[in-house]
This record gives sequence, structure tokens and C-alpha cells, in this order.
Amino acid sequence: MDRVAFRYTLGQADWAEGFVVWRRVNASRFLLRYAYLTGVVAVCWVLVTAWDGFTPGELLLGAAAAIAIFAGWFVAAGRAAEEWHRVSAHAGELTVTVTEDGIDWRGDHLEVRRAWPGMGGYAETARAFVLFTPEPARYLLLILPKRGLADSGTGPEHVRELLAAHLPELWR
Repeated sequence: MDRVAFRYTLGQADWAEGFVVWRRVNASRFLLRYAYLTGVVAVCWVLVTAWDGFTPGELLLGAAAAIAIFAGWFVAAGRAAEEWHRVSAHAGELTVTVTEDGIDWRGDHLEVRRAWPGMGGYAETARAFVLFTPEPARYLLLILPKRGLADSGTGPEHVRELLAAHLPELWR
């Protein structure tokens, strides 16, 4: 049976990489949501302040609020990486095995088996493979840092072949 083993501990940089990829994979969905939210806030602000006219200070305040809401989307991925790193630190070193049947991952306090139909796709970066849940949610499922292959005797091309045989590539 074809299998590749990873052994690693997730650091904050790994989570940051995962969330940056997650944001890129889901960019159109989330940009539209944040643009819509920014538009709703702007319209509400205009309606509230329009009754007695705008002052330059109100215009500046409204523009700053709209920019802050839209910029929140970019900051959210960094905060999520910090939080997930803190929450997942107890898992310790992970051992992840990618096979023809799916993916198994084990840590000090967890053991998970996920078959290929339970995954929605993957993305590859220079440092990691990032796996996602199926649509419509497309959540971040698992981060496989390539440095975790160091002791396995195999390279990322073998992992890429296994993933590509079972999952669509969502972004590169």
C-alpha cells in the first residue's frame, strides 16, 4: 500500500500559512461578505447622519469605519493563527499518515481518521500542503508542513501524487 508519513509539531507560522491559503481559497466568498457588510454599514451611517447634513468630520469618521471593517478581513487570518496555535499546542507532536484510503493523524491527545470523500481539496505552498473540508463550508482541515517529511525518506512529490489522485487542487 502506498503511504507517506509526516512527523511534526504545528507552530504559529504553520497556522499562519494555513490561514493565508484558506483566505485565498475562499477569497471571493469572504470578500463579497465583507464588502456587503461594509456597504450596509455605510448606508446605515448615511441614513443616520443625512437628516441634518454631513460635516467633514462625519465623512472622515464614516470612511474610517468602512475601511476598518473591510481591513478586518485581512487581520482576522493572523488572529485566527494565533488562537489556533494556542488551542492546538496541547496536541504535541503529530504523526500523519497519507495513504490510498485517506489520512490518519495522531497526537498526544487525539486520533483521527478521515477518508478521502470527507475532504474537499488541497492547496500546496512552498512550505506546506493544506487540506480543506468539502463545499459549501471549505474549512481548513489539516496543515501538512513539508518539513515533517524529513525523516520519512520521501519527498513532497509523492505526497502531491497521492493528494492529486484523490482531491482537487484548489489553489497553487
